[in-house]
Amino acid sequence: MTYVYGIINDGMRIESTSYWDSPPARQGLFAMTGNAGAWRLLVPDSQCRALPDMATARHVDIETGVLCNRRVATLWFDDGTATPFRMLLDQRLFDRALAPSTCRQPLLVYSRDGLQQEHMIRRVT
Repeated sequence: MTYVYGIINDGMRIESTSYWDSPPARQGLFAMTGNAGAWRLLVPDSQCRALPDMATARHVDIETGVLCNRRVATLWFDDGTATPFRMLLDQRLFDRALAPSTCRQPLLVYSRDGLQQEHMIRRVT
């Protein structure tokens, strides 16, 4: 599974992208892209109902692992409760590898309507 979509960057921010009409977006799959010291989570139209749950986060923790022979990453939107919002992403939808240096980098959350939220990545394990 390889998907190609274009992104025009303005530093950390996304000026435009063709992701919104790509096969993964139509399938409801989130994507992660990085540029200029920030990560950007792309939220497909069908998943925008998750935005309010993400918005309560104080920071985001990322846990990497393997599930069914696939590299995955769980994003924990830590809001200080016992049950923070979390999502499991296939790392094939990341445009670069996560590293421990990802800590203390911004996570910008985008929908088709543009930048929706800004968070800080606290740790990557």
